[in-house]
Amino acid sequence: MAGNYRCIEPERIRSIREAVHADLATSRDVYNWVNRLCRSIGAEESELVPFERYADVALSLSEPSSVARALASGATEIERVDRLIQSIAASKSMQHHIVDANVELVNSWLRRSHDGRSGPAALK
Repeated sequence: MAGNYRCIEPERIRSIREAVHADLATSRDVYNWVNRLCRSIGAEESELVPFERYADVALSLSEPSSVARALASGATEIERVDRLIQSIAASKSMQHHIVDANVELVNSWLRRSHDGRSGPAALK
């Protein structure tokens, strides 16, 4: 959620590096929230990658995520890990405004694809 789905913006897609490092504080907040969610369903702290390590790896990720590339290519069906996370969180009475906004953003890209308006040209 901190990188792969935040590659998706309203009018373009961006690299994972940019998604994570353009606003490191927000990325950290989303990442830590998802970690709390994972712990709430049984993950052990020792099983989770610390944000600093994740952010370091993201520096080398110069391409958009596969989900972002699929949306930009006009895909009408994609893996919806964003919705899975949102749904699991709701079952735990947890919510995050960035996650919710990302889900809606992905929904809007999918609607455009279903309407036959995909890719950057469809956003003009």
